[in-house]
Amino acid sequence: MSWPVALARKREQLAHPAARALGWLLCIAAMYALVVAAGDALRDPDSTLYAQIAHQLAARPVSTWIAPDFPPARFKSGPFLEHLSVFFWPAAALDRIGFSQGAVLANFFYALALLYLLFQLARRCADRETAWVAVASYLVSPLGVQYLLRANHENAWALGFLGGALCVLELNRTRWGGPLLAACAAWAFLIKGVLALAFFPVMLAIGLGVGAKRTPLWLGISALAVGAAALAYELAFRHATGHGFFAAYLQIQLGYVGTFEQRGALVKLMSPLYYGLNLLWFALPGSVLAFRAGLRAWRERRAGLPLRMGGLGAGVHLLVLSLMTRHAVRYIFPAYALVQLAGAPELTRLRKLRAWISEHDALLPYLSMIALPVILALRITVDLHAYRFVDVLGGLP
Repeated sequence: MSWPVALARKREQLAHPAARALGWLLCIAAMYALVVAAGDALRDPDSTLYAQIAHQLAARPVSTWIAPDFPPARFKSGPFLEHLSVFFWPAAALDRIGFSQGAVLANFFYALALLYLLFQLARRCADRETAWVAVASYLVSPLGVQYLLRANHENAWALGFLGGALCVLELNRTRWGGPLLAACAAWAFLIKGVLALAFFPVMLAIGLGVGAKRTPLWLGISALAVGAAALAYELAFRHATGHGFFAAYLQIQLGYVGTFEQRGALVKLMSPLYYGLNLLWFALPGSVLAFRAGLRAWRERRAGLPLRMGGLGAGVHLLVLSLMTRHAVRYIFPAYALVQLAGAPELTRLRKLRAWISEHDALLPYLSMIALPVILALRITVDLHAYRFVDVLGGLP
């Protein structure tokens, strides 16, 4: 057998779905083994809180999972009403079947799903070369590295936004785009609550950017889906506890917002700058690439589809959240992935890089499977020896 034929067969084997599925399972297993070996790898307050809640739910009847409680020695006690409880359920289920770090394992699945959606979004906007650049850029970004080892909402929440963007792109092409857009809106809401309602202006902006004329119609249907999900949750919560959820939840959230609104107009005016600077840092190198792509589009009076989708989506998300004086970098979490989409085509303009990616396309998933545990190991090492939680103007991620 000649070597070109052998090489072609090897590429076919590597590209086989079963081989890739096994590879990703081994990748997740390796990452989970690293976390178990490290012991208490989580450091930030939100992650430790949510991991404790999931662990407590795992020991309770499933019928009570809709109403978790604060763990002992936390900043509050009693019923946990800060967020909807849906986010905890996958982690609690994993914990219940024997995974001691169920919250971290669930986050690994969310993180990998986020990378997959980013890849598919970039591929449909441009090509596979651009998709690989977008994924690699996100993976090595400060945000991507940080949120590989977390147990909070952000990776799960962003799935709704990236999935929604993909559905908007498909509205003019397939029948399933609209129904799945509504499902993505409901998912984002059930995970992140009122903050996820930014989904609607962001998807509307993306729809305008890609010329999806049915976007307003399907966003209206998506709003009904969110309302139905909220009603179902409220009824289930009342059935389990005897009292409602959303009145207390909204009171808590509006109380936080009201406290920050008293800080004055100057702080609110700083919000766009605050988000913009943090988007620049946490999305590196994609943020710089997106900036270059924007300058190029301005000069040429022509913007490609990745820039229109990623730039409009991230920009509108930033502006909507800037209306609140209360701010935190994590509030615009989906924007960091959208920026990678906007900036990736800048690197694929390099012919040698494009040719290398095309030649090694079958191998790149396996390189990713190796890179993820390596990045996680480095992250754990740094955390165990040099972690310091920083809380600036509402909290860094």
